[in-house]
Amino acid sequence: MLGENSTTAWAGPLRSVTQEEEPLTKERIIEIGQKIANKDKPVITLYNYVERTHIQQFIRGKISTNLEAFQNGSSRLNDYQGISISGGSGTGKTRHGFETINIIKDLKQIKNGGFKIIHIFIQIFPESTLVYFDKRPPRDQFTGRYPRNPSHVNSVGHYLALAIASYYFTGNYRQESLQYFRELAKSSFNLITVLQAIRQSCSIEPQKLLILLQLDEYQRDEYLIANILRYTSQLVTDKQVCDLKTLIVPICTGTAPIKLREFDNPGHLSVTDYNVYDVHMSPMDIKKSLNFMDSVIVHKMKTSDEFTNPISRNNSLYRTLVGAVRGIAVVMERCALELLNMKRPFDSAEQTKEIWRILVDWAKRKYSIDNWLDCVGGRKDPQDFTDEKRRKAILKLIFWIHTQKLITKDTALDDSTVGDHEAGGLIFLEEIDNMRYKAKAPLVLIASLVSHLKLGFFDDIILDPFTRLDEESFPKFILHMHLITYRLADLVGIRQMTIEEIYFGCLLASNEMLSKTINIQPNVNYRSALIIKRKDYDDPKHPYTWNQLIDRKKVSVIADANNDKVENVDVTTGRFIVLVRRRSNSSDSLTPHAEEQYKFSSAIESGFPLPETFVGEFTLDDFNKELKKATKGCECFIVMTVKRFSHQVNELPTGTGIVFGNRFLEFMGIYGDLTRFIAKLVSEKTMDEGEEESEMIIDD
Repeated sequence: MLGENSTTAWAGPLRSVTQEEEPLTKERIIEIGQKIANKDKPVITLYNYVERTHIQQFIRGKISTNLEAFQNGSSRLNDYQGISISGGSGTGKTRHGFETINIIKDLKQIKNGGFKIIHIFIQIFPESTLVYFDKRPPRDQFTGRYPRNPSHVNSVGHYLALAIASYYFTGNYRQESLQYFRELAKSSFNLITVLQAIRQSCSIEPQKLLILLQLDEYQRDEYLIANILRYTSQLVTDKQVCDLKTLIVPICTGTAPIKLREFDNPGHLSVTDYNVYDVHMSPMDIKKSLNFMDSVIVHKMKTSDEFTNPISRNNSLYRTLVGAVRGIAVVMERCALELLNMKRPFDSAEQTKEIWRILVDWAKRKYSIDNWLDCVGGRKDPQDFTDEKRRKAILKLIFWIHTQKLITKDTALDDSTVGDHEAGGLIFLEEIDNMRYKAKAPLVLIASLVSHLKLGFFDDIILDPFTRLDEESFPKFILHMHLITYRLADLVGIRQMTIEEIYFGCLLASNEMLSKTINIQPNVNYRSALIIKRKDYDDPKHPYTWNQLIDRKKVSVIADANNDKVENVDVTTGRFIVLVRRRSNSSDSLTPHAEEQYKFSSAIESGFPLPETFVGEFTLDDFNKELKKATKGCECFIVMTVKRFSHQVNELPTGTGIVFGNRFLEFMGIYGDLTRFIAKLVSEKTMDEGEEESEMIIDD
């Protein structure tokens, strides 16, 4: 991983070359490399590699295609394929570039000793002074291509030769290091001489040479990378390069907005001339995230004596924390650093909550609102000073993530698509079938984005993964899940939703019930109904009664708890969600809009560690008892519970539904990770035969 742990390479004094250029020989290159050596090369910290099977298969396939074409002596440009590994910051693109040697080592062309492999790392810098373009032409607005300028392609060839020589002989890739290498050479570089020097230095005359040319952060200079790819693509037709038995395969690693694809797209850099094929790196799932965190912690423990209490991945707090930051390597690395600052970070939930708050604040600084807007794609309207158009696209994206809406990669998002936004690396798409996906994002990024957009209706009970859902907090959690759905729908201009959509497809109910349409009112808010003290009571254990919701047009609620202010609201308008506390052992209820009433049965034991017993079953008798308590006149009645429910939809009374067990865990989406693990034993008891637990609890 490059960045914070890198040290500045020693480059020597920068000075202009005043003497006449000397002829560059392979002996001279080797001599300069020995003079500079690599004692001051930048530190590149690479953690243990976390496998990504589809990325590995993609890389192996492309390299194998190149090797086969080269062995067959093909000089057709289309027979060779470059590689692009794109993705967001910290997803592991650069690491995969370095790992390519190991990924391809068992290819038959490599195993039989036919090729010697060398990895060269070149980091692209914006408008580098080491390569000269007299004028940078714009891309053609219709084809997306840059015009070909032979002098610019040749200039890039000199730059590449210098960069390859510097990295191979000294391990340096920084601009000042390349500049110093060139000054000592007193000459411009050419690729043939550099390749001769490499072959001589490693004594591989009988073998073919495969150079994996990693071009990191390629998005920094679009015109430079276009010319580099033009240059490398034509090398297979260069007789001198072929005589040196050398094949150079470019591996581009970088982020959006530049995406290298195998078809023309006027909105992006065209690679028709370069044959570069892209694979996108989504954030890691929870299992790979745990593996990555393990490797980071092991690495940090080697260099720190602060961390004295090894972490077990079976620790529920640790798994919850990783679940909330999972997927993006740079975020998980930061998480590990914060863990190092606490000798016993998981002794209590409060300590872990503090780490969580620190990570959210860090994510807000790391990924600004401008980062999110840029990842949306499209162009900012110069007349739209607040960038409202793209901000609305971000709100639409949050709505899809929250409601787990099924979308395709071509689903429009402002001037671009969901697939375009995924390339930015701040979200990822979970494949449901061959065409449809659910948009996902690490909770830490959602929490930071909510702060950027000032979406106050996202309560901490939703955004804090360490909130324990007990009898007190469970109804509040469900209340805010509804509130977020309605408020986001209003902000993105959705005026109606079906019951099925409101429950993200997790509700067990009749088709008639699921298709019922709910009108979304603007600025929906919530209130808590009064808990009224009985005037006369004999049982000191039950001194309170509750609002019976007899008149739903006049429900007494708390308007200002600090000043004991009470008001009456009309819940039939659909503008209020009212939480009615029953203060019984069965459930509380919620009236999110005019025609529905919800009951909650959490039955979750609060506190840590995880309970040893599962939470039990919600029977049809329980359902009917709760229905009997419901306010008369409600057209819909829905129960939400983490308990098991083993009855069929045709056994439910008319106009009712239930979200239960595994369906409830799915309904929670990216929120409430801790409750997933608290409910783990519930799922184990209720899993259908053949269903994998990891899909419900770990990989959701």
